[in-house]
Amino acid sequence: MPQVETRMRAGAVVIAWAFALGAGDAQSQPCSTPLPSDVIVATPSATDGPQAFLGVWGDGQWQGVLCHTLVVETLSDDNSVVAVYSHGAYPGWNIRAPGFVRVPGQVRDDTLHIAFPNGSARVEYRIVDGKLQGRYITRSNVATAVLTRK
Repeated sequence: MPQVETRMRAGAVVIAWAFALGAGDAQSQPCSTPLPSDVIVATPSATDGPQAFLGVWGDGQWQGVLCHTLVVETLSDDNSVVAVYSHGAYPGWNIRAPGFVRVPGQVRDDTLHIAFPNGSARVEYRIVDGKLQGRYITRSNVATAVLTRK
């Protein structure tokens, strides 16, 4: 499958609208999301603190239906990160093609914060019991996902 890069502006609006409708006829299926060919896979040097966010997190699904992968590529001394946010397709939410976007973020108070450039949504991640718990937040809805380290 060719890798497709999508813009988050339209996707975030569709996702927000879809959360209000619920997952509907979702079926469990393997998660696969595209990543850029130049993705950087970093290995964390610590199991706690900001370093623990580094690396590939996958097999997550927003609300159990929209596949999601997060790759935290870099961590700076000021706890800022560069990450790849990747999602699958889910026609039930009118997200017809998988895609990814490289985004900046910041680790504060044991939470990784990512705000999409268009301001339509933000995502917060925390590591709990070795898993990455995510919250995708729009003005009117919150979706959750749990990802595992890859």
